[in-house]
Amino acid sequence: HILTEAGVKAGMISTVSALIGSEELDTGFHVTTPDSPDIQRYLAMMVEAGMTHCVLETTSHGLAQLRVAACDYDIAVITNVTHEHLDYHGSWQNYLEAKGKMFEYLGETPRKRIGNSRMAVLNKDDQSYSYLKRVSTPRQISYSAINQATIWADKIENTPQLLRFNCHIGAQVFDVETRMIGIYNVSNCLAALGATVLALGIDLQTAIQALKTLPTVPGRMETINLGQD
Repeated sequence: HILTEAGVKAGMISTVSALIGSEELDTGFHVTTPDSPDIQRYLAMMVEAGMTHCVLETTSHGLAQLRVAACDYDIAVITNVTHEHLDYHGSWQNYLEAKGKMFEYLGETPRKRIGNSRMAVLNKDDQSYSYLKRVSTPRQISYSAINQATIWADKIENTPQLLRFNCHIGAQVFDVETRMIGIYNVSNCLAALGATVLALGIDLQTAIQALKTLPTVPGRMETINLGQD
């Protein structure tokens, strides 16, 4: 949403669907990254549609099974690594190392006409931080909702209607407001701002305004208003 609001022609491949312009394609999985031929087909369709950027949600299964091995990442963003998918990976460390492959891939991305940011966006609040910081390329951004980082938040106000916080980038402080309620969305907003503003050079005020107009995600901290207090 930030990219498109900034005038960037961007598509998305997520565990839910693929978005190519105004067209939404059912990927058929809804739980994980599509198979590699499908990913490459969606990317080719984006190129044909004149798009320059793609946001690719990348699961640990997709990384472990090499479904994204042919994808040349320019920016890698982590939210967190928790206790999920241990039935497949066997241990938290194996799960972490699977996620780490995305950050290792940054160093293998060939030079592109539009340049190579090769930027890692890391969650300083998560236990994955020290490992991913070590395996990532030198260009890194950290974000935090509880500590100082490259981009960090304080004065968080989470209500049933809005989420507000102060966003710090260097010595500058900006007010951020979004309908994406829930404390965890502070981290998600910081990660998105880090990837777009700091890594891609998107105008900060444009990005902040995009967060303000960002529609909520169905089924994710969705407000149900029936007149209750």
